[in-house]
Amino acid sequence: YAEPINNLEHLENRIQEACVTIRMKPGVFERRDSFSRRCRVCIDMEGGHFEHLL
Repeated sequence: YAEPINNLEHLENRIQEACVTIRMKPGVFERRDSFSRRCRVCIDMEGGHFEHLL
């Protein structure tokens, strides 16, 4: 950790702050969804060419 965690409340606050930071980053969820979709299509195509399906 960048800063030591003193107790459970401090840990919970740090997690909530990190969640807010992640939500504020534009495109993070779109990239996650795109990556998940690419993984599913790759598996469906058994590792073959799949770019034309995206």
